[in-house]
This record gives sequence, structure tokens and C-alpha cells, in this order.
Amino acid sequence: MDTLPPEVQFLIDEPRDTDWEFEEFFGSEVKPKPIPFPIIEIQNQWAQPLTKMACGQYWLVQLINAQDKIYNAINKNPKPEIQAIDCWREILAGNPNAETMGTTLQSNLDYHRRKGNISGYLKVSTKEQIMQAIDMNQYIYTGSQTGDWVSVRNEHIYKLRTDHKIVGHITGYGKYDDEFIFGINSYGKNNGIFKVPWDIFLWHFFTKYCILDSGMTEAIAKYRLTRK
Repeated sequence: MDTLPPEVQFLIDEPRDTDWEFEEFFGSEVKPKPIPFPIIEIQNQWAQPLTKMACGQYWLVQLINAQDKIYNAINKNPKPEIQAIDCWREILAGNPNAETMGTTLQSNLDYHRRKGNISGYLKVSTKEQIMQAIDMNQYIYTGSQTGDWVSVRNEHIYKLRTDHKIVGHITGYGKYDDEFIFGINSYGKNNGIFKVPWDIFLWHFFTKYCILDSGMTEAIAKYRLTRK
């Protein structure tokens, strides 16, 4: 089961045919480091004027810091904590339009890959791939334009909007059960963890990515050598 058809893709999603596929990559011998859920400490975005369009950066930084905590526990050279607001200001310095137009899923990922904060990312398209990625302790990164975020804040569940208003937003996901996949927002502790019914997640969310932490550089380098 795939994501939304191209004609209804929103600004925050620019799918690419060159994206690596989850199953293709994990055909090699790779053992991801475990990331407990929810280890993430939320950096509160709150949609202030400067950060209104910065949700993708805030979520990725939250994940990267969680990954780095595990890295720091087993390595002698600890990685410093990243601040989402610093990343956002750097992006705005190079692209002032991002303050009103936002950034895409893919451009946010590319930014952190260039900075060395993540090793890469893989596309997951089916429920089975998503569950497998989470079982391997990888987080899922995606966005939507259909969310009733009042329900997320008050009831901690994602529901479809009934007013048909388009509200693009990026969040992350790292746990599931038979009925729901559980997400992480960037609007404070009371608006943090929420759940999404599987059918809504599969059909009303954009391209979904599995994030590869910064410790997987060697595996990715090996993969590039073997990939046609």
C-alpha cells in the first residue's frame, strides 16, 4: 500500500525516484542501534512567527539528539546536543523564503545528512515495512495535510479534518500496535505523544522515511559500493 498519489502531494513532500528503498538496503548485514521510545526530549516549537514553518527541523533534531544520547553512552567522543532553532536560523540565512514557505521532508533530511547528523534515510511504503523498521528501532519521518491538530492536543489522537482546510505538518513515529501507530509532535509535552489509526496513516500521510542514525556511515558506504 503506497502513499498519496502525486496529484495531491503538498509542498512539504517532493518524492524522488532515487530514494533508497528500505528492503533494498536492509538486504545487507546491518544491525541498527536500539532507540527506546519515547526517549525523545521535545524542543517546543509552538509555531512562533520565526518557527511557524520549522516543524520538520524540530522533529528531526529531537530524534538526532535521542540517537546521540545512545552514541555518547558507548563512545569516548560525545556529540553535543543540537538545537533546532540554530538549525532553522542557518536554513533561513540561506533561504529566507523558508520562513513563509517552509521546507520539505527531503530538504530537511538532506540538511542533516550534509551536517553528518544522520547517515541517510530509506523510503518505507507499506504497513509491513513500517512495522519492520520500528521493530529494528528506527523512527519513521513523514507529514500530512489532513490533520485535526485540536484532536491531537486534546485527545492525543490524529483525526481527519472535517473543514477540508489544508494544514501541512511534519512529525515522527516510533511505536505501534494492532490499531495505531504512535507519533511525536514538537509542541510541548502536553501536545507530544499521539496515535494515528493505521488506515489514516497509510492513506493520508506523505512519503514515509526510515531514519538511519549517524553511526551507520560505514554500512551506507558499503551499500553504495554494491548498489548498481
